[in-house]
Amino acid sequence: MNVGLFAKLRDEVGDHYTAFVFGLPGRVGNRARERWLRRSAASIEGRLFIDRNCAFMGPERMSFGSDFRCGADCFFSAQGGQLSLGARVSLNRGVHLNASIAGEIAIGDDVLMGPGVIFRSADHIFGDPDRLIREQGHAGGRIQVESGVWLGANVVVVRGVTIGQGAVVGAGSVVTKDLPPYSISVGVPARQIAVRGGAMPDPG
Repeated sequence: MNVGLFAKLRDEVGDHYTAFVFGLPGRVGNRARERWLRRSAASIEGRLFIDRNCAFMGPERMSFGSDFRCGADCFFSAQGGQLSLGARVSLNRGVHLNASIAGEIAIGDDVLMGPGVIFRSADHIFGDPDRLIREQGHAGGRIQVESGVWLGANVVVVRGVTIGQGAVVGAGSVVTKDLPPYSISVGVPARQIAVRGGAMPDPG
């Protein structure tokens, strides 16, 4: 058999197997997905819970802390990048963490994310108006989320941002700059409106 054809058939069978595993319901499905990720990821500590229809692109460049949980339809990518998640991280349905193309995403312990949260740690370069954007490549960066952070539904986080320990970001916000520890921030772009357990920040 032609070696190239055999490799294509092997990859095709692998794709079908992965689709089958990630579509299985119940405890059997979760255990199958956990075993699949343990064979593929760079490192995993402790147990995992992975709901149905999630996708992991470049899992060999991902690491997971203990008691990681994610809802259905989440997307993870680290092709050419790096993705690390701490212990007891919990992601709701449809979270999208994309660290591909020279990007890096580092998430601390005890981080909570609502449904539809999106991280992207690399952007298209578009400075030259005489060239198509798709021909100008990408600029990679780093996103860091420190421990104990809560991100509400549909928050978007862009490259080059650090979200400080214990911070809260309201639903629908777009985080374009660093947020201090224990801050409460909302809006597009996200801005700090209060401090957890404290007074409103000085607007000046």
